[in-house]
Amino acid sequence: MAKLHEALGELDSDSELVDHVGRLLHTMSDCGGMGITLADHPHARAVVEAHARGAGSLDPTAGRYFTLALLAQHLTAQPPEAAGCTAEQQAALRKPYVAVLDSEDWSRVAVAGLAAEDDRMRWLADHRAPCLRLRAFPDRLPDPEAQRSGDRVPSACTALG
Repeated sequence: MAKLHEALGELDSDSELVDHVGRLLHTMSDCGGMGITLADHPHARAVVEAHARGAGSLDPTAGRYFTLALLAQHLTAQPPEAAGCTAEQQAALRKPYVAVLDSEDWSRVAVAGLAAEDDRMRWLADHRAPCLRLRAFPDRLPDPEAQRSGDRVPSACTALG
């Protein structure tokens, strides 16, 4: 984990590495008490920045869309300290993820996944996209049931206005 930042140069040319780093970042964003978190990783910001750049250069897939949306959600719903950065840095880290997710090609993949009843896209549409306001899911409003069940952080959605 400590050497992850040393592989950043390869993220522009290695799709498997980009996919793996995305899954690893997602785990780190949601693993409090189970291992090193983004907040604990000394190079988290550099790794997230490199991942966003690398992921945006790849062809969209449902799996990549899902991973990027989860990372964007973390950077939206959690305090900046959870990603080891300031509020300004957090907004700057979130911006490229949302830009990729909202691009025409990536949105098309998410819409097709939702139409095909892909569980990941359905879950995103129902529980994460409303907070992120993703282009692929424009008709989704925040789910009050999800708020009650703790499935997402309502205050983060409210704070986005």
